[in-house]
Amino acid sequence: MLRIAYTPDSDDVFNYYAWEHDRITLDPAEFQRGHISELNQAALEESYDVVAFSSAVFPLLADRFWILATGNSVGRSFGPVLASKRYCSTAELHGKRVVVAGTLTTGGVLAPMYCPEAQFVEMPYTRIADAILRDECDAGVMIHEEIFHFPKLNLNRMCSFAQVWQEETGLSLPVGLNLVRKKLGKCNISRKTP
Repeated sequence: MLRIAYTPDSDDVFNYYAWEHDRITLDPAEFQRGHISELNQAALEESYDVVAFSSAVFPLLADRFWILATGNSVGRSFGPVLASKRYCSTAELHGKRVVVAGTLTTGGVLAPMYCPEAQFVEMPYTRIADAILRDECDAGVMIHEEIFHFPKLNLNRMCSFAQVWQEETGLSLPVGLNLVRKKLGKCNISRKTP
């Protein structure tokens, strides 16, 4: 039985919903959801056969996993956003505490590139906006649905990492991947006939 892990983000849920809820008949699988930093660690430990993973750190797994052809997230001027209650530019974050969902996430890799003098702290992405509002940190990297939620909390958009990335490189930002273990071989998941 395949072991599959993905984030509770809506696009990941969409990718596996029909299979997980028996709307289609495929080989049996066991499904697990988790925070992206948890899944990144699980992938490093090869805990799952198919797993969501942050694109920025894929080179750590390239010898053990293939990238699936579907279900990957690519931001075309859309992706991790740096937000703050008090600050408006990345230059103001020298020595300030910036929260990321994990240092081995795409947002966690991009944040030091664009805010090299900040101090980085890890926290589940669902708690970051509230931590900024409570002054537990000075800024935070918004990912997943939090990208749509933080403006409603009157937090400032300091930097869209995907937009800056695209302006600097001319390329879209690969945000998240769905990976499959190479140890499985080039097997085919088969559709069963009723």
